[in-house]
Amino acid sequence: MIVTLQRIDVATRGVSGRVAESLAAGAKPTAAQIDGYLTRLLPPNDFLRFGVIDIIASEVGAAVTVGGEQRGVTPIPPIKLHAPATYDIHVEKRGFIPFNTQVTVPPDSEVKVRANMQKRGAVAWYAHWYVLAAATAVVIGAGGTTAYFATRPNTIIGGGGDTKLTIGGKVQ
Repeated sequence: MIVTLQRIDVATRGVSGRVAESLAAGAKPTAAQIDGYLTRLLPPNDFLRFGVIDIIASEVGAAVTVGGEQRGVTPIPPIKLHAPATYDIHVEKRGFIPFNTQVTVPPDSEVKVRANMQKRGAVAWYAHWYVLAAATAVVIGAGGTTAYFATRPNTIIGGGGDTKLTIGGKVQ
């Protein structure tokens, strides 16, 4: 059995590629063999596949980066990319928390990404560095004072000729 495939250029009406293979009598070509014949016969660009990412952001004017490449600001049209592949998506706008995700785009399909942008909130009063520093100083000061009085030796207090012994803060 002989398998023959030809690629014909329609514009010139001529054969631009040919594959001919002989197989054992009664044998049928496998899918892998047919793929191999087509790979030899057709140009590599015929095997490229694409998918689409449609990014819909909640805010207008947000910068969009897909796969490390700047793609513009929202709203943006759907983006056609090589597939199958995985892409990192980054959407950011001043005053908003950046949106980051990763999507896998199957060939011949469209993936919708909804980027809901959240406003950056004002920092709470207790989250400022100086409030935390003051609280730390108070805690350290209280701990130091406690340690000082807890480890202080018993003292003798003299006055007016009388000597008094103080033990644990009580006059003896």
